[in-house]
Amino acid sequence: MGKNKDDQADRDDLTEKARILKAGPAGIMALAQKMTKDSPITKLDGKPGAVTCSTITSGLVISGAGVGQVATVLNSVHQLNPRKFTMKVLEGQIKDEKARAKDSGGATKSLVNEKQLKELNDKHFVVTEAGKTRVLSEVWDDQLERWRLERSSFEDIRNRYCHRTIVDGAKVKLLGHWWLSQPGRRQFDKIAFAPGADVAADTYNLWRGFTIEPVPGDWGLFRRHIWEVLCKKNKTNFKYTIRWMARTVQKPGVPGEVALALRGLKGTGKGIFAKEFGALFGQHYVAISNPIHLTGHFNAHLRDCVVLFCDEAFWAGDRPGQAQLQTTITEPYLPFEAKGVDMVMGPNHVHVIMASN
Repeated sequence: MGKNKDDQADRDDLTEKARILKAGPAGIMALAQKMTKDSPITKLDGKPGAVTCSTITSGLVISGAGVGQVATVLNSVHQLNPRKFTMKVLEGQIKDEKARAKDSGGATKSLVNEKQLKELNDKHFVVTEAGKTRVLSEVWDDQLERWRLERSSFEDIRNRYCHRTIVDGAKVKLLGHWWLSQPGRRQFDKIAFAPGADVAADTYNLWRGFTIEPVPGDWGLFRRHIWEVLCKKNKTNFKYTIRWMARTVQKPGVPGEVALALRGLKGTGKGIFAKEFGALFGQHYVAISNPIHLTGHFNAHLRDCVVLFCDEAFWAGDRPGQAQLQTTITEPYLPFEAKGVDMVMGPNHVHVIMASN
């Protein structure tokens, strides 16, 4: 009878200490499951008889157990290993473990915040463009099978993430507001298109590289198509075409200076040649069939273009179009303009392939 009273007193004391821990109900289940396996005493840190006050209180404080659950587990440990786990030791550990738990909670929040920061940094970046600071988002276009940049204002980003919150210190903030105010947000001072070149850390490079790695192989079928169909077995034309292609691959960072013009009946394979060669450059290959996509005001799609295929895009009497085409072929710099964005000058990397009947 006296033993039962002592046990009840111990339980009451443990329950009081559990209140001091101020934990929630979530994490205690994992700890309890570890303790109720085949070897409950040795499962916590792998050493026989090593269930100590420090081990248990660390798990309880950080895990966040309810008062009743804390009392149950502490009672179980106290009965299993009374010499190691005493109330005197517990009292000495609670204060330290609460402090450690607070630090651990801060570390947990920090890890969560880092995850959220990485999530938004992978999608967006801040840049100053034509004197205005915007958020640009890298978006994959399933229809065109290429990446494109979407421009947003700061307010657009705040609205986009207004349904998500994050804990920052003692405050709960909207995710969009929080990301825009972070020193670690992804940010660049300018945008450039520099194929195959290293750029400064403050510059966002539009170049995404080639789509394949060069390896030895057989390209005889494509070579035969160029030799027999496009060049009609003319050695001079064939040699020039191959060298034009090689220069484009080897020096994608300079303008083509000369356009490759293909003339023939429909269905003879002009487009196949342009498409297969352009595939090497991935999204830096652009095909157009409307001259407005070259001569119009909005030509931002040419800013990161290396190979431009103009498929029946011009006719002999289109003098304004011819002038713009000549500029695109030969000039080292071109004006680029996107909708809602002021025009900017940039290096010209376009290599033109033209097809006509």
